[in-house]
Amino acid sequence: MASKEWLKRIISLKKDKERRSKRKELIGPPKIRNRISNVNPIIVCIPVEHIAAIRIQKSFRGFMARKALHRLKLVAKMKMLREGNLAKRQTSIVSSHLRVWTHLQTEIRARRVSMVVEGHLRRRKIENQSKLEEKLQSLEVEWSGGPESKEKALARIHQREEASEKRERALAYAFSHQWRVNSNMMHKWSGLELGKTSWAWTDRWIASRPWESRKGPNRPIKGKSTTKPRRRSHGSAEEDQT
Repeated sequence: MASKEWLKRIISLKKDKERRSKRKELIGPPKIRNRISNVNPIIVCIPVEHIAAIRIQKSFRGFMARKALHRLKLVAKMKMLREGNLAKRQTSIVSSHLRVWTHLQTEIRARRVSMVVEGHLRRRKIENQSKLEEKLQSLEVEWSGGPESKEKALARIHQREEASEKRERALAYAFSHQWRVNSNMMHKWSGLELGKTSWAWTDRWIASRPWESRKGPNRPIKGKSTTKPRRRSHGSAEEDQT
């Protein structure tokens, strides 16, 4: 009986050793076994390779997530930079368009003023030509002297006409030059004020009428009594001949 019990004990001890060796192979060293038992008692039967794979996967996923977040931050920065550059470009384009528009407005106003002045000059030139033709016709009708005195009178009339044209051109040039010099100062005012000042100046200039100063010296030419005695002399000569 004693021998049977002794054999049973030996067999049971062998079986216990085999079981312990199997458990050690499955669980690993005692440190990892203690950690796993402390963390979660359900994962006692999981092998070490699976646990290492899980940890590697976790670290890799964290690395990929950090990388994706870094990329998103870079994309956001690039968008901000692009928007800033676009805003700067838009502001520069708008400022350049405004400068061009103001320059065009000043040129248009200067052109309008020059057209008005040219129109006044053309009208006055036509009027002067018509007056000169009338004077020439009146001189031809009333003329009875020699060719020298006639040429002198015509030269005087032409000189007066040229002097009046030079005066008008000088006034127009002075007006246009003054307007161009003071364009920057006048740009601050409104368009209505600019129109009023320019038209007031032209009205005053037209009211002065410098071309009418020619009428004074022309009167004694018409009112000369040189023709009358000559006509009388012709009449007396005819009476003497009769």
